Amino acid sequence: MKKNKLFLLLLILSLIVPVGLPATTVKAETEYTYTQDGVEYLIHEYDDGSRSIQWYQSTDQFQGTLYVFVTATGEGYVTYTPDNGVAYTISLDDLMAMYPDMSLSPSASPSPSPTPTAASPAISSKSIELKVKKTKTLSVKNYTGKIKWSSSNKKVATVSQKGKVKAKKAGTAVIKAKCTTISKTFTCKVKVCKKYTQAMVRKKILSFKKKYPEGKSWTNSKYYLWKVIYTRCYGCVALVGRISDKIFGKKTKVKRHHSFAKIKSGDHVRIGNYHSVMVLKKKGNTLTVVEGNYNSSVHWGRKIKKSELQADGFYVETRY
Repeated sequence: MKKNKLFLLLLILSLIVPVGLPATTVKAETEYTYTQDGVEYLIHEYDDGSRSIQWYQSTDQFQGTLYVFVTATGEGYVTYTPDNGVAYTISLDDLMAMYPDMSLSPSASPSPSPTPTAASPAISSKSIELKVKKTKTLSVKNYTGKIKWSSSNKKVATVSQKGKVKAKKAGTAVIKAKCTTISKTFTCKVKVCKKYTQAMVRKKILSFKKKYPEGKSWTNSKYYLWKVIYTRCYGCVALVGRISDKIFGKKTKVKRHHSFAKIKSGDHVRIGNYHSVMVLKKKGNTLTVVEGNYNSSVHWGRKIKKSELQADGFYVETRY
């Protein structure tokens, strides 16, 4: 990936709304700094194809840290954290929708310093989490020789000689990749989770009523690092993130959609890009939710109609 594609033009900060601060969670493959016009940029390129840039900006209008995170598929966030205020974020898609003529052309063509050294052989993932019947293919990076794959517990997870892991039943197993050419063996710990039903998820959500009771103070001062979506969350999103990770596991992936018909218990619904709720249940065209920072507190049982969501706009993040 060319380094000059990492640079984006400075963005219009007055349009940015508070929704949380992005944070990369995958191990960096390349990290370097680049200085231009007296400003030092910290740049990362990650194993999964994503990249980020962070720098400190000081002008007459604002002083603070700017952070750009872009995934391998082109989705991302831009965040501004002022010296004496809260972080503000907007997605690249939303920004470009408002300013379709804004250029994302590079403003410089830096070269990394120091030049990264050749990487050693390593397994693609040291630990993975799968639901029953799901699969994931492992590999050994920076190695082209023969590999013998094996599983410590075939009742929990099997692996083919091409590295394809298949989850069989709940439990743990260790997948081994024996690299015969270099006489090294790499391992990956596999955790297989049972498939969740909506009834099971609702029961788990309700179990949090003791920890997060009705009326408990909950404002934007509440913070949670929701790693699976690369976001530092505040207020309403922080409550959703905490409960979601406890129920589904921190490594369970999130999928986004915009369909009311597909909403399930435990889903995160973002309303109008200003408020987040977790779904307790859906009946007909009505959702019953739990939420934080509703009148500065935790609130259980509010009902939201489909027409309200459609009027404000919404998206759904699910872990099913």
